[in-house]
Amino acid sequence: MSKYNTVKFRKNAILMALVGGVGFHSVAAEQQSEITDKERFIVQYKINQTFALNQSTSDHQLATIKHNMVQSLAASVHADVVQELPSINGVALVLNADQKAALQNNPNVASVEVDPKRYLLAETTPYGINMVQAKLLSDAMSGNRKVCIMDTGYTLNHPDLPSSGVTGDDGYGANDTGNWYNDGNGHGTHVAGTIAAIGGNNQGVVGVNPSGQLGLHIVKVFNDQGRWAYGSDLIKAISQCQAAGANITSMSLGGGGSSNAERQAFASSYAQGMLHIAAAGNDGNSSLSYPASYDSVVSVAAVDSSENKASFSQFNNQVEIAAPGVGVNSTWNNNGYKSISGTSMATPHVSGVAALVWSNNVSCSNQQVRDALNATAKDKGTSGRDTSYGYGIVQAKAASDYLANECGNGGGTDKAPVALFSVKVNGNQASFTNQSSDDKGIVSYAWQFGDAANSTSTQQNPSFTYALDGQYTVNLTVTDTADQSTTFSQQVTISTDPNNGCDGLAAWNAATSYKVGDKVAYNDKQFEATWWSTGANPEVYSNAWKRLGNCNGGGDTNQAPVANFTFNTQQLAVSFSDSSTDDKGVVSHAWTFGDGTSSSQPSPNHTYSQAGTYLVTLTVADAEGKQASKSQQVQVSESQQGCAGVVSWTNGAVFVAGDQVAYQNIKYTANWWTKGDNPADNSGQYKVWTANGSCN
Repeated sequence: MSKYNTVKFRKNAILMALVGGVGFHSVAAEQQSEITDKERFIVQYKINQTFALNQSTSDHQLATIKHNMVQSLAASVHADVVQELPSINGVALVLNADQKAALQNNPNVASVEVDPKRYLLAETTPYGINMVQAKLLSDAMSGNRKVCIMDTGYTLNHPDLPSSGVTGDDGYGANDTGNWYNDGNGHGTHVAGTIAAIGGNNQGVVGVNPSGQLGLHIVKVFNDQGRWAYGSDLIKAISQCQAAGANITSMSLGGGGSSNAERQAFASSYAQGMLHIAAAGNDGNSSLSYPASYDSVVSVAAVDSSENKASFSQFNNQVEIAAPGVGVNSTWNNNGYKSISGTSMATPHVSGVAALVWSNNVSCSNQQVRDALNATAKDKGTSGRDTSYGYGIVQAKAASDYLANECGNGGGTDKAPVALFSVKVNGNQASFTNQSSDDKGIVSYAWQFGDAANSTSTQQNPSFTYALDGQYTVNLTVTDTADQSTTFSQQVTISTDPNNGCDGLAAWNAATSYKVGDKVAYNDKQFEATWWSTGANPEVYSNAWKRLGNCNGGGDTNQAPVANFTFNTQQLAVSFSDSSTDDKGVVSHAWTFGDGTSSSQPSPNHTYSQAGTYLVTLTVADAEGKQASKSQQVQVSESQQGCAGVVSWTNGAVFVAGDQVAYQNIKYTANWWTKGDNPADNSGQYKVWTANGSCN
């Protein structure tokens, strides 16, 4: 594993004690000596949403717009730009009271908030590897994960740390922390050793991931003195971690005072799949430390070698999990080793375990890994979750075993199989294709063909020749590895008369009333009803029938479905509408909402727990198992998204010329009658909707 970049924190806002031996009062005294009439702030600006959402706007154009906005705002109050924060439409500026007031009154400014300081959390002194079950789980697959360490840097070429493959980002601009591969402080090197010190080399210590394969990216946010950095430095660091392909952030740092901008950055990256882990703090009281106390970050408490809460470990309702943090021996910046204490030392145990567990269960989401760590933690203190230990002490092997069921095989318990089959009929012979599924595998098939002789088969995909024309009920029963069984039945029509249907479908009859979804055969072709009808010839009335293909598998081949969906947001709630198509019909829907939850409903509703941007994916399958997926970014906010007095567009509603709707915070006017036409995709010249601009 490689070493962490030091996280350098600057001047501003609320202080927090170093997680080791330095107390709050000594840091506060240091701060007092540096107070000036200026303070550092995070300023978030407004972007013209109509332009920002225009699909013709390139990423480069949008970046230029944001850069120009930053320069304009800074120039308007004669302030210097500390750093731009395009991921949150923000900028860090140093302002006096008059400059701050001017920006607060600027109509292009959304918010101005103090840029809170963040401090290293460490100082005082590896039993922890066994305590967290790291040796019980192989890290042979750890190369598929990357941990981003935000800290004081990394001692490259330390004999007990990975040297090749480690990447990093240095300090920048006014936050010039030095080279990421130099650690004049030692804190970041210590953290890195707990995560990834090399094993089997007959020296030093062993990390949670000892093979040297785990990916490491170092962001040096602190300088060699380990002084403070700002929340905006962490916002920038998150973007650097994401750009480096990191899955997990390890932050042995923190400070008092929350920031909405910082909270937003962590929530947004969490929604995109990152897992954030941070120290709970070393003040030994119930105060909240940030970023650990944001909901999108795992807050880590410290325990000693007897599994008791460390006296310095902060306790509050945001503490989520615990790990060894007292007298932890690890690598140091003198190419040697050192034992120190703090929630800073507990944090890399958890981030290292998270990487280890996730590397063995790569199909899992960040939320599923987080849930597994909590569900399998060794309970301490009050039964269940408490403010001192959270869910308990992290356990690598138990969490990985949990996920082997939870992610790899579809659930914490073995689910019953789903029986399904399709059939092709040619004369009096029926060819059956099994399409059943199970989370852990099907071990047996039992077919009943429904004829007078009660004929059966145990083949997976049998063929059967019927003696007589007629309709037969065919049953398939499948059994899984847990001896659970389900049965699927289907009517099969056999006719040697070419005018009497095909492929198990009855021939169309002019006197029969058909409803949506009914299937028939006509002139050696298959059709599905898309509307109620009686006497509507399938080859003539295409508004009532959809052609599925030719009979007997000839002619048309089954086409893969086309996945598509629309959505409408109302604060944190989103309504999704499936608009997928397939030549033979979509039979299943699988939604993932980007926050670790899913649905199999065709058009589900979902409410997110927090604001952010989420990648939503819909995967659809047709009757022959062909699949297609569609992904879209969905942004939700805790503030009202609609236009006052304007109805929100919904997929099933009918609108006529002149009707106004709100959709994704844009107002639209209908040009003619419409139903199901998404305004965002169907607006413009000669289209059904005209965009009237942003609601706000």
